[in-house]
Amino acid sequence: MVVLFFAGTAVTVARVAGSPITPKNAVPVPRIDNKTFPSQAVVNIGLPARLVIPKLNVNARVELMGVTSSGAMDVPSDITEAGWYKYGAHPGDDGSAVISGHLDGIHGEPGVFLNLRNLRVADNFSVLDDSGKTTQFIVRYIRTYDQNEQPNEVFHSQQGSHLNLITCTGAWNRFEKRFSKRLVVFADKAN
Repeated sequence: MVVLFFAGTAVTVARVAGSPITPKNAVPVPRIDNKTFPSQAVVNIGLPARLVIPKLNVNARVELMGVTSSGAMDVPSDITEAGWYKYGAHPGDDGSAVISGHLDGIHGEPGVFLNLRNLRVADNFSVLDDSGKTTQFIVRYIRTYDQNEQPNEVFHSQQGSHLNLITCTGAWNRFEKRFSKRLVVFADKAN
């Protein structure tokens, strides 16, 4: 299960045994214009291809994710892969890039971010893009949010180059078919 944030909105992805992963309570992605968010400097030309987190033994392919037909942020189609929100910043560019990953699968099998909670401040990880460029990141802080919180800082940063990793955490609510919390690892581009 993955719960994703965007522009102050939370999207919950359902986890139902034997069923595909689908959006639940989908919320439209707000339109962003230059009046609201100033232009950001674009440095990277390549698209993110792999996420490498040595401490967690993660070396995962990165899918490009947009929005679903209902307007919700898409999720990785494979629990062993990560997903980059392609309408946000590129990892390494100014702004907040977002990569999400599943905690586990519908039958409890480990997802790519099963051990994301084990990262600590000052740990490092990297993103390799499809042109061969590697961008390093350092964990700045880690925060857990309640499922109904709408933290704007996850998707929108006015200064600096950030990469935020998101997954689910907390207790599984079998009636609502979602986890009670979201874990976000906030990281900054290493200089």
